[in-house]
Amino acid sequence: AAGRALQGRLDAAVAVFVARLLADDAIPGILELPAAEVEDHVPALLADVATSLIVLGETGGEPELMRDGSDLQRMLAERHGAQRARLGWSERALRREFTLLREAAAEAALAGDDAAAGVLARFLDRACEISVRGMRLAGTAAERRGAEADALIAHTHRTIEHTRHTLRRVKKSVGVRPQLRGRDRE
Repeated sequence: AAGRALQGRLDAAVAVFVARLLADDAIPGILELPAAEVEDHVPALLADVATSLIVLGETGGEPELMRDGSDLQRMLAERHGAQRARLGWSERALRREFTLLREAAAEAALAGDDAAAGVLARFLDRACEISVRGMRLAGTAAERRGAEADALIAHTHRTIEHTRHTLRRVKKSVGVRPQLRGRDRE
């Protein structure tokens, strides 16, 4: 019932979540983001969590049926964390976002059903941890790309200096005088 309720109130849950996220001081710079970046991945993640709740309730958690939902939730959560890393969010801000998402989803889906509330919280807590891991991996990849770029720039500078040195030696060996320009002539 909680899964079907969340499916039926998905748009309302996302709207409540976004409103709370925009009003939260823990996430600096969020008001400058386009709505698509604020909502990114959330509707799809909640829809899949709702489906997982339905499957869990109707089948008792048949492992084969739960696997696809788990894989999709994992992928969405990891990409969400990476996207938040690109936006410059902190891990604290990402965790706060999932707290607000859990609250909005629970309000949309639950009518005093403690068992469903626990399962919903576990799904979203797991998604939060995967998002944090995705954020960390994205940060590591960005740092690695930055280090590679720094190494390439340093190599380029060394190559340019080596080429200048070689050109000076060649000019000197063939008797070419350097031409003075502007102030250097004086």
